[in-house]
Amino acid sequence: MIYGIVLTALVLLAFSKRMYRKERVIQYPKKWFGFLYPMGLWLYDTLSKSARKTKREQERKAQAVYIKEKASDKLEFDAVKRFVLIWICLVFGTFVSIIITIQTQEIENNQLKRPAFGESETYRVAVDGMERTEYIDITVDGKQPSEEAMNNIFDEQFEKLKVSILGKNKSLEEVRTNLEFPSSTMYGIRVRWESNKPDKINHEGEIQTEEIDEAGEEVEFLVTMTYSTYQSTYQLKVILFPNIKNQDFYLNELMTNIKKRNQEEIDQEYLQLPETIDGIPLNYEMESNQRKLELFALTIAAAILIFFAGYSSLERRYKKRNYQLMIDYPSLVSKLNLLIGAGMTPRMAWERIAADYQNREQEFRYVYEEMIITKNSMKSGCPEGRAYGEFGRRCGLPSYLKLGNLLEQNLKQGVSGLNQKLEEEMVCALEERKHMALRLGEEAGTRLLLPMFLMLGIVIIVLIVPAFMSFYL
Repeated sequence: MIYGIVLTALVLLAFSKRMYRKERVIQYPKKWFGFLYPMGLWLYDTLSKSARKTKREQERKAQAVYIKEKASDKLEFDAVKRFVLIWICLVFGTFVSIIITIQTQEIENNQLKRPAFGESETYRVAVDGMERTEYIDITVDGKQPSEEAMNNIFDEQFEKLKVSILGKNKSLEEVRTNLEFPSSTMYGIRVRWESNKPDKINHEGEIQTEEIDEAGEEVEFLVTMTYSTYQSTYQLKVILFPNIKNQDFYLNELMTNIKKRNQEEIDQEYLQLPETIDGIPLNYEMESNQRKLELFALTIAAAILIFFAGYSSLERRYKKRNYQLMIDYPSLVSKLNLLIGAGMTPRMAWERIAADYQNREQEFRYVYEEMIITKNSMKSGCPEGRAYGEFGRRCGLPSYLKLGNLLEQNLKQGVSGLNQKLEEEMVCALEERKHMALRLGEEAGTRLLLPMFLMLGIVIIVLIVPAFMSFYL
């Protein structure tokens, strides 16, 4: 039921928002899921209104990463795609959950293979030839063994019962809680239990009283095992001791009480559960069917991962951009110092470096893209000093803020003082680059520790396992 409601809600959401901001949606790149763009855009606009601070922070980082594109549009389209993928993920998971819930198992063979001894298999068979097709369940039992083989099986199963009936008890010589008496065992063998002291522990292994001698009381059970026409009888002795009142004790008391009420109130429409156990108040809740909810829970988890993956991707690109800026800083300062020292003004040197980058086909570098933006800004009429300051603020790193301030102050102090300051800044930048290289080397070494330990473990296994195996040869 819940899956149908969720699927209907998702479809109605996409249908109801199909015309939302159509004039904006048609500007997006064409994709096979483009019909879902209006819904994704509506979700983005709705969430942006309730998280304006987060949106501003994302736009700031996007402006630093997407230099050649309009950052707000890129951020919006990425978010819209992410919401569309979340919708597709939820629809797919919900639809599959519905299929799993309603699917049935069918077998259409005319011959049914008999299983191994002691096993049974139920086939769902479609029967044709009557007025209409009927589906029936056919249970097929395994082949019956000989008498001698059956006696050996009885003995084997009795020994296993001595262990399996213990439940939470340590041994049959120290029984403090209910025993778990099965009515059948492996191979479909039926088991009947008879106690010689049913007032102490009944035929179902349930302790009936708390009045048990501290030294222990011996109880004998007559165990009858039956399979088809074969039968075997065994004697089983256990020693009862008073139970310790812990969690297991209260749970056993509760289950015994519930079973008793179930028999006494068999004619009632409802089974009344105990409100207290040994004076302790109890509350009950119906447990959900986790098996049906597993896939749906995974779908929700996948949707959440998709939602946060976009932000994580932007954060990684932002860090990569800052790292590239730090790497390129010494080279930029060196070029500026060389050109200004050769007689160029800071603006001429700036335009020369930006032009060289534009004329050469090389890797995308954020610092030179920012320089191109600054050059175009100055050509558009922006004051030179202000343009340098905005360059430093867009880059966002302390070294670039300092460089922007140096160039801005140079307009007031003259070129002579700038060369010396650029020389000092270049030395500091190279020193900082060395430190950064050392840090990166240490981080790389740390990441290699795990593979090294794994290889060491493999070598140890290769050496030790043959040595241990030789002891058993």
